[in-house]
Amino acid sequence: KFSGSPNTDCTEVYSFGTGVDLFAKVNNTDGAFFSGWTVEFLPAGKTDYVTQTNMCLGLDPTCHITVPFNVDDIRVRTKFDLQYILTLRRDGGGLGTITANSNNLQTICTTLICTQTYDKNRPVKLTANATNTSVFKSWKGGVCDGLTSNTCDITMSEAQTITAVFD
Repeated sequence: KFSGSPNTDCTEVYSFGTGVDLFAKVNNTDGAFFSGWTVEFLPAGKTDYVTQTNMCLGLDPTCHITVPFNVDDIRVRTKFDLQYILTLRRDGGGLGTITANSNNLQTICTTLICTQTYDKNRPVKLTANATNTSVFKSWKGGVCDGLTSNTCDITMSEAQTITAVFD
């Protein structure tokens, strides 16, 4: 068993034909998640690595490799990305919805509290829509705090809570 910190290498020597099980694990709670593997072989006698497209596929955090006889080296890399939660709240005596748009992802919040997870640094456009009998008053929280326009643009650089106030 071996492990490493971000941007560091871990080295282990295995004999040809040995099966090696790898497991990617997030050791923190800052929104990181496992997002894939890259496996590269250095063919015997060659100088360039070749990416293996049939090993350790998808988002499965487990990977099994059998060390082949015709390679001098194997590089296995894990990829971790960050995501943050956007919490949308509705407040005040009025009624309305909050729409969060980000590229092809749209969330329409019709309840008092909604959450949606976004990748780190993803832009999100918030729109507050009051019902016919209500009016949008303002936003509370983050860069939207105090704005009276019914739209607000945010960037998901951290977990955020944004409230739309309707009267």
